[in-house]
Amino acid sequence: MLQPLIGKLNDIRVVLASSSKQREQLLKSINLKFEIIPSDFEENLNPSEHTFSDFVENTARGKTSNVYEKLKNETPKPGMIIGVDTMVTFDGKMYGKPKNNEDAIRIIKDLTQSGLPNDVYTGVAIWYNNKIHTFTEVTTVYMAKLSNEEIESYVSTGEPLVNFTFK
Repeated sequence: MLQPLIGKLNDIRVVLASSSKQREQLLKSINLKFEIIPSDFEENLNPSEHTFSDFVENTARGKTSNVYEKLKNETPKPGMIIGVDTMVTFDGKMYGKPKNNEDAIRIIKDLTQSGLPNDVYTGVAIWYNNKIHTFTEVTTVYMAKLSNEEIESYVSTGEPLVNFTFK
């Protein structure tokens, strides 16, 4: 279904404005040719001034715009730049990347102990034809209750600090 579109996209310079291994793998899984140029956009939007969707879309837009500014004078010019931001919400609160192991333990406990679902917001900003197009996808996630030992064991792997899929 995507193959005709992928063929056309592979004729232009596509840039992923992220160093996320998960996003890289996702684009590779659809056989898209792209390069990675991470954004250095300062992710400092005030969450209280945005809806969850606006927050991730505006952050993704900032990442995309940042990489566009880096590349706008290059040859060949990028044909498409993709920026993405993801965050988790639970009980009306946004959760960002954990700052350290203790923060990771606190976040995981918050998200797993109630047995209630949390929502993962993914904002996407795509620069194409000199315009930025944005959208948000929301996925409801049900997480199993984890014991303190399971949480601490997981956090001790270092994975939550590197690949936490939250903002």
